Amino acid sequence: MNVLITGNMRLKRMTAVYIFALLTLAVFTGAFAFPGSSCAGQITFNDLPTDAQVYPYVNYLVEKGIFKGFPDGTFRAGEGVTRAQTARVVTLVRGLAPVIGGTPTFSDVPATHWAYGDIEAASKAGYFKGYPDGTFNPEGVITRAEAITLLLNLSGGKLSGKAANVADVPAGHWAYQQVATALEAGILELDKDNLFQPDQAFRRGDLARGLSVMFTLGPDLRPAELTGKLVAKKGKVTVTGRDGVSREVTMETTVGRGDKIKTGENSQAEIIFDDGSGLMIEAGAELEIVKTMGFNYMRRNGSPGVAVDKLEIKLNKGRIFGALASRYETTAAAATANRKSLLADGVLLASKSMPPGVAGMLLAENETETAWWEEPYSERERVVVDMPWGVAAIRGTFWTNLVDALRQSTALITGQATVTANGQTVSLNGLQSTVLTSPGAVPTPPAGLSEADSQAWAAVADWVNERALAIQNNLPPPPAPAIIPFEVVEQILQLEQIEGVDVPSVVTQALYQAISGVSTPAQNTTNNNSGNGGSNSSGGDQTPPTVLSTDPANNADEVPVNQVIIINFSEGVHAGSSYDSITVRDAADNPVSVEKSISGQTLTLNPAGGLVTGAPVSGTMRILFDIPVVDDDNVEILLTDGVNTITINGSISNNELSVPYGTLYYGTTYTVTIPAGSVRSSDYDTYNDEISWDFTTRNN
Repeated sequence: MNVLITGNMRLKRMTAVYIFALLTLAVFTGAFAFPGSSCAGQITFNDLPTDAQVYPYVNYLVEKGIFKGFPDGTFRAGEGVTRAQTARVVTLVRGLAPVIGGTPTFSDVPATHWAYGDIEAASKAGYFKGYPDGTFNPEGVITRAEAITLLLNLSGGKLSGKAANVADVPAGHWAYQQVATALEAGILELDKDNLFQPDQAFRRGDLARGLSVMFTLGPDLRPAELTGKLVAKKGKVTVTGRDGVSREVTMETTVGRGDKIKTGENSQAEIIFDDGSGLMIEAGAELEIVKTMGFNYMRRNGSPGVAVDKLEIKLNKGRIFGALASRYETTAAAATANRKSLLADGVLLASKSMPPGVAGMLLAENETETAWWEEPYSERERVVVDMPWGVAAIRGTFWTNLVDALRQSTALITGQATVTANGQTVSLNGLQSTVLTSPGAVPTPPAGLSEADSQAWAAVADWVNERALAIQNNLPPPPAPAIIPFEVVEQILQLEQIEGVDVPSVVTQALYQAISGVSTPAQNTTNNNSGNGGSNSSGGDQTPPTVLSTDPANNADEVPVNQVIIINFSEGVHAGSSYDSITVRDAADNPVSVEKSISGQTLTLNPAGGLVTGAPVSGTMRILFDIPVVDDDNVEILLTDGVNTITINGSISNNELSVPYGTLYYGTTYTVTIPAGSVRSSDYDTYNDEISWDFTTRNN
C-alpha cells in the first residue's frame, strides 16, 4: 500500500506516485486553470472535484474543445442546459460552420445574439425546430426528452423497434421510441419508480455524460483515424510509404494504412497504438499495414483516446508479436444469458454491471445482427493477419505469427483467434497454437505451445508486461448508464471501483505458463466442410498457483485501516508448510496480527485491530513519474509542519525522484511542496507546476 499523489507538467500529462511504506492517501494537484484550458492535461473547476463521477466526462469534452466552464471558474454540473448552449455544442460536435449574417429565422434570436450563428446552423441541419409563434426560446432549458432525442440524432444510430414500459413515457409520447432505444442501449437508467421525468431540465452534467458516451457508441461520432507510433528498437528499420518513398527510421515515426515496414538482421521495431495495443516486429520481418480503423473512446481519467477497431496486416515474412486491447468482458454466450436479467415485468432495465453497448444485448435467440450501440464492445475480430498460406483473425488477445520458408504459425498466450486456410478454420484459445506446413495445407488442430513458441515468448517477456500495463492504464471508465435518474446529484458521487479483469495479472500468469511450457489441452475446435473435428487431449497441471489479483490492489489509495486483505489465485489452493509464516507488517516493519483463512482460490487476511496509519518519521519519499524527467540542478523540496520549514534535496534517476528525509515528529501533519519548475521532462522539455500534498506521521 502506497502514498499516491498526482503531479503534473505543463502541456504534458505526467503522473507522479509518491511512496511510503504501508501508508495510503490520494491528493490531486494542479494550479487553477481557466475553464476550457488545460493545466498539465487535467481540467480544473472550483466546483467540480476530480473524484466526482461526472468529472472524467467533463474533462473529455473540454479536451475535445466542446465544453467550457464559466468565467468564475465553475462548471455548474447541476444546472440546466439552455437551448442556445446546446446549439453551440451541436455545431462543435458535428463540425457545422456557424451562419454569418442573413435574415434571422427566429424572432427572438437576432443576428446580434451570441449564439445566432450556432442556432441558425443547427436548425438548418435539422437538429432544432422553433415554436409555432416563430420563436426559438434560446434561454429556455432543454428537457430530458428533448436531450435524449438530440443525442440519438447526433449519434447517427437508428431507433430501436423494441417496446419499453416507462411509467411517465407511454407509447403515444412523442419521445417514446427515443427513450426505449436509450434504455435498450444501456444509455439510460430509470429511477426506482420506473420514471424518466421527461419534462425535467437536462443538466450540464447529464450532457457531459451523454455526449461522451455517444462519441464512443454513435455510428456517426465514433469513427476515428487509427495510426500507430513506430519505434526502432535496434538495428535497421525501413518504412516505405504509400508514395513509394522509403526511409530509414532511427527513432520513431507515425505509420498507418499503406505503409510497409521492413526490419533488417539483428533489428527490432515496435508499433504502439493509442489504447495500449501494439506490435513487436522481430528481425528479418516484412509487413504491410493494409487497413486501419479506429473508434473514439474515453479513458478513465477523461482523456480522449482512439481504440483499435480494425487492423489488417499483410505479413510476408518474419515474426511479429501482437497485443490487442479488449474492451469487452462478455462473450456472445454470456450476453445471451445476461439478456434475461435486463427484463423485469416487461420493463427494459439498464444494467450497471456491463458497459453501455453491452447492457443492451436483448436480441431474440435467432437474431445475429449487432445493434449499433453494441458494436464498439462486441466480441469480434479486430486484427487480421494475412499470411501467404492462410489468414489469422485475432480477437482480444496476445498472439504471435511466424512466416518462414518451412511453416507459418499462429500461437496465443491469452484470448481467442481463428486461422483459415484452404477452406478449413481452426479456433484457438489461450496457450494454443496451429501451424500451416505448406501452401496447400490446412491448419493443424489446436495444440499446446511448442518449445520454440515458449522460447519466443520468453524473449519478449518485458514487452508483454509493458503492453499489458499500457492496456490497463488506457482502459475506459467504470460501466454506468450515461443518463441517470434526475434526483441523483451526480457531481458529488465518488468514482466507482473499476470492475473487470486485471489485465497485467492475467497476462503475467499466461506468460508464465507459456514460457514454462505449460499449455492448455487441445480442444475440439476445428471446423471444416466435412464437419470433422479435432481431438481432445489432457495432461496433468504442474504449474504452481499464481496470484491473479489482490484487494486492495497494488498501489491502491485510501485503503481503510480495517480493510480485509483478499488474494485470488489462479486455481484452488490449500494451506502449505509456510502458511503460518504469512505476515503483514506496519510502517515500522513490526508484524501485525492477522486472522487467515482459505476458501477455494481465495486467501483472506483479516488484520486484528486494524492497520497502523501514518507515515514513518524518517525514510525516503519516492516520486514516480510516468515520463522520464531530469533536474537541471538539485531538486529542492520544502517540508513544513505549519511552523517550521526545512529544505531537503532530492535526486532523479530516469522517472523517479528520491527524497530522503530525517527524523520528524510523531503524530504531526506535514506539507511537502515541490516548487514549480523544479523538474523537467526529458522528452518534451516542459516543467512541472507546483506539486504539494500533506501527510501525517504515525503515532509513537
